[in-house]
Amino acid sequence: MRILLVLTTPPYQSIKVQEGLDLALMLAAMGHTLGLVLAESAVWLLQPSQHTEDSGLRNLLKLLDSLALYDIHQCYIYRPHHFFAPTVWPVLWQRLNEQAMHRLCNTQDEVLYW
Repeated sequence: MRILLVLTTPPYQSIKVQEGLDLALMLAAMGHTLGLVLAESAVWLLQPSQHTEDSGLRNLLKLLDSLALYDIHQCYIYRPHHFFAPTVWPVLWQRLNEQAMHRLCNTQDEVLYW
């Protein structure tokens, strides 16, 4: 099954993004073809110098590094309004415009917004 997981919330405001990444790894481990989109405020996850000690949450950049180990190679950034480009933008991530996002969603069996 082709599944697209779209993360939209800020990475360290709650554990929602962490749970979304855990879900992505689990779905991929179960054999699903998975695409991952960081949209809206979730794009801040790619900011390289993150200090998460005060939030009590673990640094999720390390979790992103493990995506390829789970055969998650379809990784996208979608933020149509006031796009934020991190200082260091990982090669793995492709930027989507609005048309490309709609096309991508239409090719999936399931689209999950998290």
